[in-house]
Amino acid sequence: MMSFKSIFSRSFLRSSVPTNPLPVQNLIIDVSNNSVVAIGSYLPAMLFVSESIMDTKCIMEIRVTSELERIAKAVPRSYPEWSYGSNELKKTSAHLITEDMRDRCELATAKIAAMTTIMFRINRLRSQRFSGLSFQEQIYMNKESEAKRLKENGYEHPEQALYVAQYAEVSGTSLEQAAEEILLQATLNREYLAKTERIRLEVYKSMKAAKTVEEVNKILKELRIVST
Repeated sequence: MMSFKSIFSRSFLRSSVPTNPLPVQNLIIDVSNNSVVAIGSYLPAMLFVSESIMDTKCIMEIRVTSELERIAKAVPRSYPEWSYGSNELKKTSAHLITEDMRDRCELATAKIAAMTTIMFRINRLRSQRFSGLSFQEQIYMNKESEAKRLKENGYEHPEQALYVAQYAEVSGTSLEQAAEEILLQATLNREYLAKTERIRLEVYKSMKAAKTVEEVNKILKELRIVST
């Protein structure tokens, strides 16, 4: 049987091997005429923006070509001049392009940039409660459940509370103290994450409702104040 150390070493080596994915981009297009609304690489932000702008959809993982790179580097107001269909980019008929379409591209691009920052900041806030270890959050949940049940049962049958017993043994405390510390930490974690969820709900609601680039920038500025 392979030792735990050997399994760990092999897993570490596999997770350390770098990958070289093909360069891809994502598109948001108008569902009525397939004109390009936005271009971006961060899919979660693209999906959010697509859902917040009517009559659009997100096309995922488009292979990057020199033509797509050139379009992406242009100003967003020029995006409607291109359409995407049948797995290729082509020129949009000039008579279909309106100023409203160009304005929408500017707004969508601003929202994507803002949402990329917003998601990063919320993730950074939440990472302060993330262990970085696989299944550790599940272990924390089990520890809390065991500690709560053990306390309710008057600290009888500690053999049914493996995690609490481990914690008490390693930290050199009693079962009672170990259970209390586990429950306190669980409460602090819940309260902290609840604060980040309130920020997410409020910011996402505001960003979905934003109708101008100025509104988007204001929301992002307010988030910087809240999250610092």
